[in-house]
Amino acid sequence: MNLPDLMELLQGPVTPAPIPLIPATVGWVVLGLWLVAVVGLVAIAWVRRYRRNAYRRQALAMLKELAKRAEDNPAGVAEAISTIVKSAALQAYPRTRVAALTGSDWAVFLRDTSNRDPLVSAAAGQLARAAYQPNSEPLQLLEPALRWVKVHRA
Repeated sequence: MNLPDLMELLQGPVTPAPIPLIPATVGWVVLGLWLVAVVGLVAIAWVRRYRRNAYRRQALAMLKELAKRAEDNPAGVAEAISTIVKSAALQAYPRTRVAALTGSDWAVFLRDTSNRDPLVSAAAGQLARAAYQPNSEPLQLLEPALRWVKVHRA
């Protein structure tokens, strides 16, 4: 036998059977369904929280915009800060609890709902009086207002 005849007798390599992409046991199917359900529930919770906090994002954007404008014209800034904080509080808490609060009651509310944040606690009285008393430095109220909007628990 010569070499060409021997070459014809050679057979190609045996290819293995294709690997199935579906799970072979019920346990993997159950685990997969459970993981899909958990991911779905987490996604739903995240979307709900995102929507629930829309007022926070809006208030923060308004306060930041106010800070940009206040550098040029500080008139009315304290009143605007007070209005934005009160509006955020009205959206986060029941109207019957927030709407009538003024003065020291409003300051106590801000302090209590901010998880006793030191920055908010120190400026709560000034924030409560901001709409009624002119403030020589209204921009000092901006950081505590931003902080309250970020940290208050609703």
